[in-house]
Amino acid sequence: MLRFISDFTQSNFWNIWAIIPIIMLSFYFLRSKLPSRTTVLLIGLLVFLFFYLPPAWNIWVMTPMILFNFYFLRSKFPARTMMLLNGFLVFLAFYSISIMYKENFAARAESPLIYSCLTGIELNCIYPGDARFFPLTGKEFYLIKKLTCFPGGCHAISVIQLWLVMVGLFFFLRKWPIGFRLFVMIAVATMPSFVFCFFRLLAGERCLIFWLVALLICLRQYLKTKSSLSLAGSIIATQFALYYKEPVFLFIGGFAGFRLIFKMFMEKDFLKQKGFRNFLANHILEVCLLILSGAFLFIYVCTQLPYPKFVYSDRLAIGVLNVLTESFYSDPLISVFLLAMLLRGFYLIRQKQFPDLFWDALAFGSFLYFAAFLKLQIYQVYYMAPVDFIAVLYLSRYLYSWFQRNNKKFLAGIVLLFLIIGLGRNAAASLSSVLEMKNFVLGKTRLVKFLKDYLENEPSRNANLFFPYSPRRLAGGWSIMEMGAFLEFKGLKISKSEKRDDRNGPSITLKWPVKTKDDLCTNYRDMKCFYSEAPSPGDFIVVLPDDDVLPDELLKLQTKATLLFHYQYNFFTLTNKLSSLLFFHKKNNAHLTPSFYLFRSKE
Repeated sequence: MLRFISDFTQSNFWNIWAIIPIIMLSFYFLRSKLPSRTTVLLIGLLVFLFFYLPPAWNIWVMTPMILFNFYFLRSKFPARTMMLLNGFLVFLAFYSISIMYKENFAARAESPLIYSCLTGIELNCIYPGDARFFPLTGKEFYLIKKLTCFPGGCHAISVIQLWLVMVGLFFFLRKWPIGFRLFVMIAVATMPSFVFCFFRLLAGERCLIFWLVALLICLRQYLKTKSSLSLAGSIIATQFALYYKEPVFLFIGGFAGFRLIFKMFMEKDFLKQKGFRNFLANHILEVCLLILSGAFLFIYVCTQLPYPKFVYSDRLAIGVLNVLTESFYSDPLISVFLLAMLLRGFYLIRQKQFPDLFWDALAFGSFLYFAAFLKLQIYQVYYMAPVDFIAVLYLSRYLYSWFQRNNKKFLAGIVLLFLIIGLGRNAAASLSSVLEMKNFVLGKTRLVKFLKDYLENEPSRNANLFFPYSPRRLAGGWSIMEMGAFLEFKGLKISKSEKRDDRNGPSITLKWPVKTKDDLCTNYRDMKCFYSEAPSPGDFIVVLPDDDVLPDELLKLQTKATLLFHYQYNFFTLTNKLSSLLFFHKKNNAHLTPSFYLFRSKE
């Protein structure tokens, strides 16, 4: 009997761990003065989540929901508000689970973490030869690496940051009604750029948004109270934010400079009487932000002095017109934001009013941030995450002010239209992006597992992997390097020499039809990609989802090689339908096959 109790307790530990606070909170609900219908719904929601979710996820879902429910009950929110808040918590819980689901260091751009885990070398994101300087990116993983180094642990940081960002926004927007507040937070969380940052590990924009929220809270508090603690918080948050992405100094400097210039006009009498020095002393916040921005620029220039060319941006430049086109189709919020800024400017000029030195200054800083990428002529959706973040807050602020001054029925229709077109479109685009990322991870994981199991039955357990189509892409060598890094993470050895030495044990040799200096896949990793014009008999031929391969080419390849493995993206048709239905930009890849293939060249 005692053995049965012990085995039952061990096998059901997570269920027991979760059910105890649920019972406690249920009693608290019953004793509170909430309406009976609300009490039943709240208890039912907790029980549903408990039985529906796998036990391992209870720690991510139940703990924050229970803690926040205690806060909600103590705050004496109305029953309707309680239901809205719990609905948002459910949304956030499943958002967190989606981040953690099936992650395995197999996503794009995760090779630096693999190398860091395998070698213990700290991540370094300073590449002066490419004019890249974002030294703080990935440093949060260096801290967790001392405790553990596995995908779930690293993605846990993203989940924690997500909850902190949402809690910070909830309190930053506390002057707005809770319903509108939650709508704004959902709009932020479903932006494609925001989703990308929180689902990808080495996206510096995620930490940038985290520190921007901290900065906004500290700025608002300082402008209200002039407290030294708020000033210190603003300085610390700024110093962190600056070193996650190069153009951030324009955002911070633009915000501070905008405020300082208009303060000079607004306080011109004080400036004449007391002088410029006293004026600056009265605006120490703006001065500090400008100094920090200038310090970043100085350090960046010193780092970049021996390398006058912007190699990275020159390599990826697509032209100003293409940047504008891409931003319009894939992120129309940018266009709405810029139009709103323009209309706001005309309104202020016509009314002869000064701008809002908080919101309009933030918008101006965001515009400079966007203008930097326009000047560099490069564009990726996730680059715009800080701009999108400020855009949602800026537009919501003036939309809410407009609500208060106009007919409510008419505005209800406007809000509904905005929800359908804006929020629905963003959610669909984000869903498409998440499905693509998760399928890529799952396909790559299954491919490597298949290859590993296949080689277990080979006498020599050696293999040559040939990538015939990767040279078609600008980042072909980078993709092969990523595959090699993941193979090493899964315990397979990658050969450093074209002449294999069997005394060192079985290994895998990476090949492709491109000659590179020192046979390196990329110039910043020691992964070797050896030149071979064509696959040798018995070589494995790998086709990646990013390769521009036509179905006809795959049919021809099957006549020369034997298909061993194929992973087709799930839900690809669904995401294409969402793309066309809700009008967000997708690359014209209907003729391509988004799949992983592994062939073996015939003897």
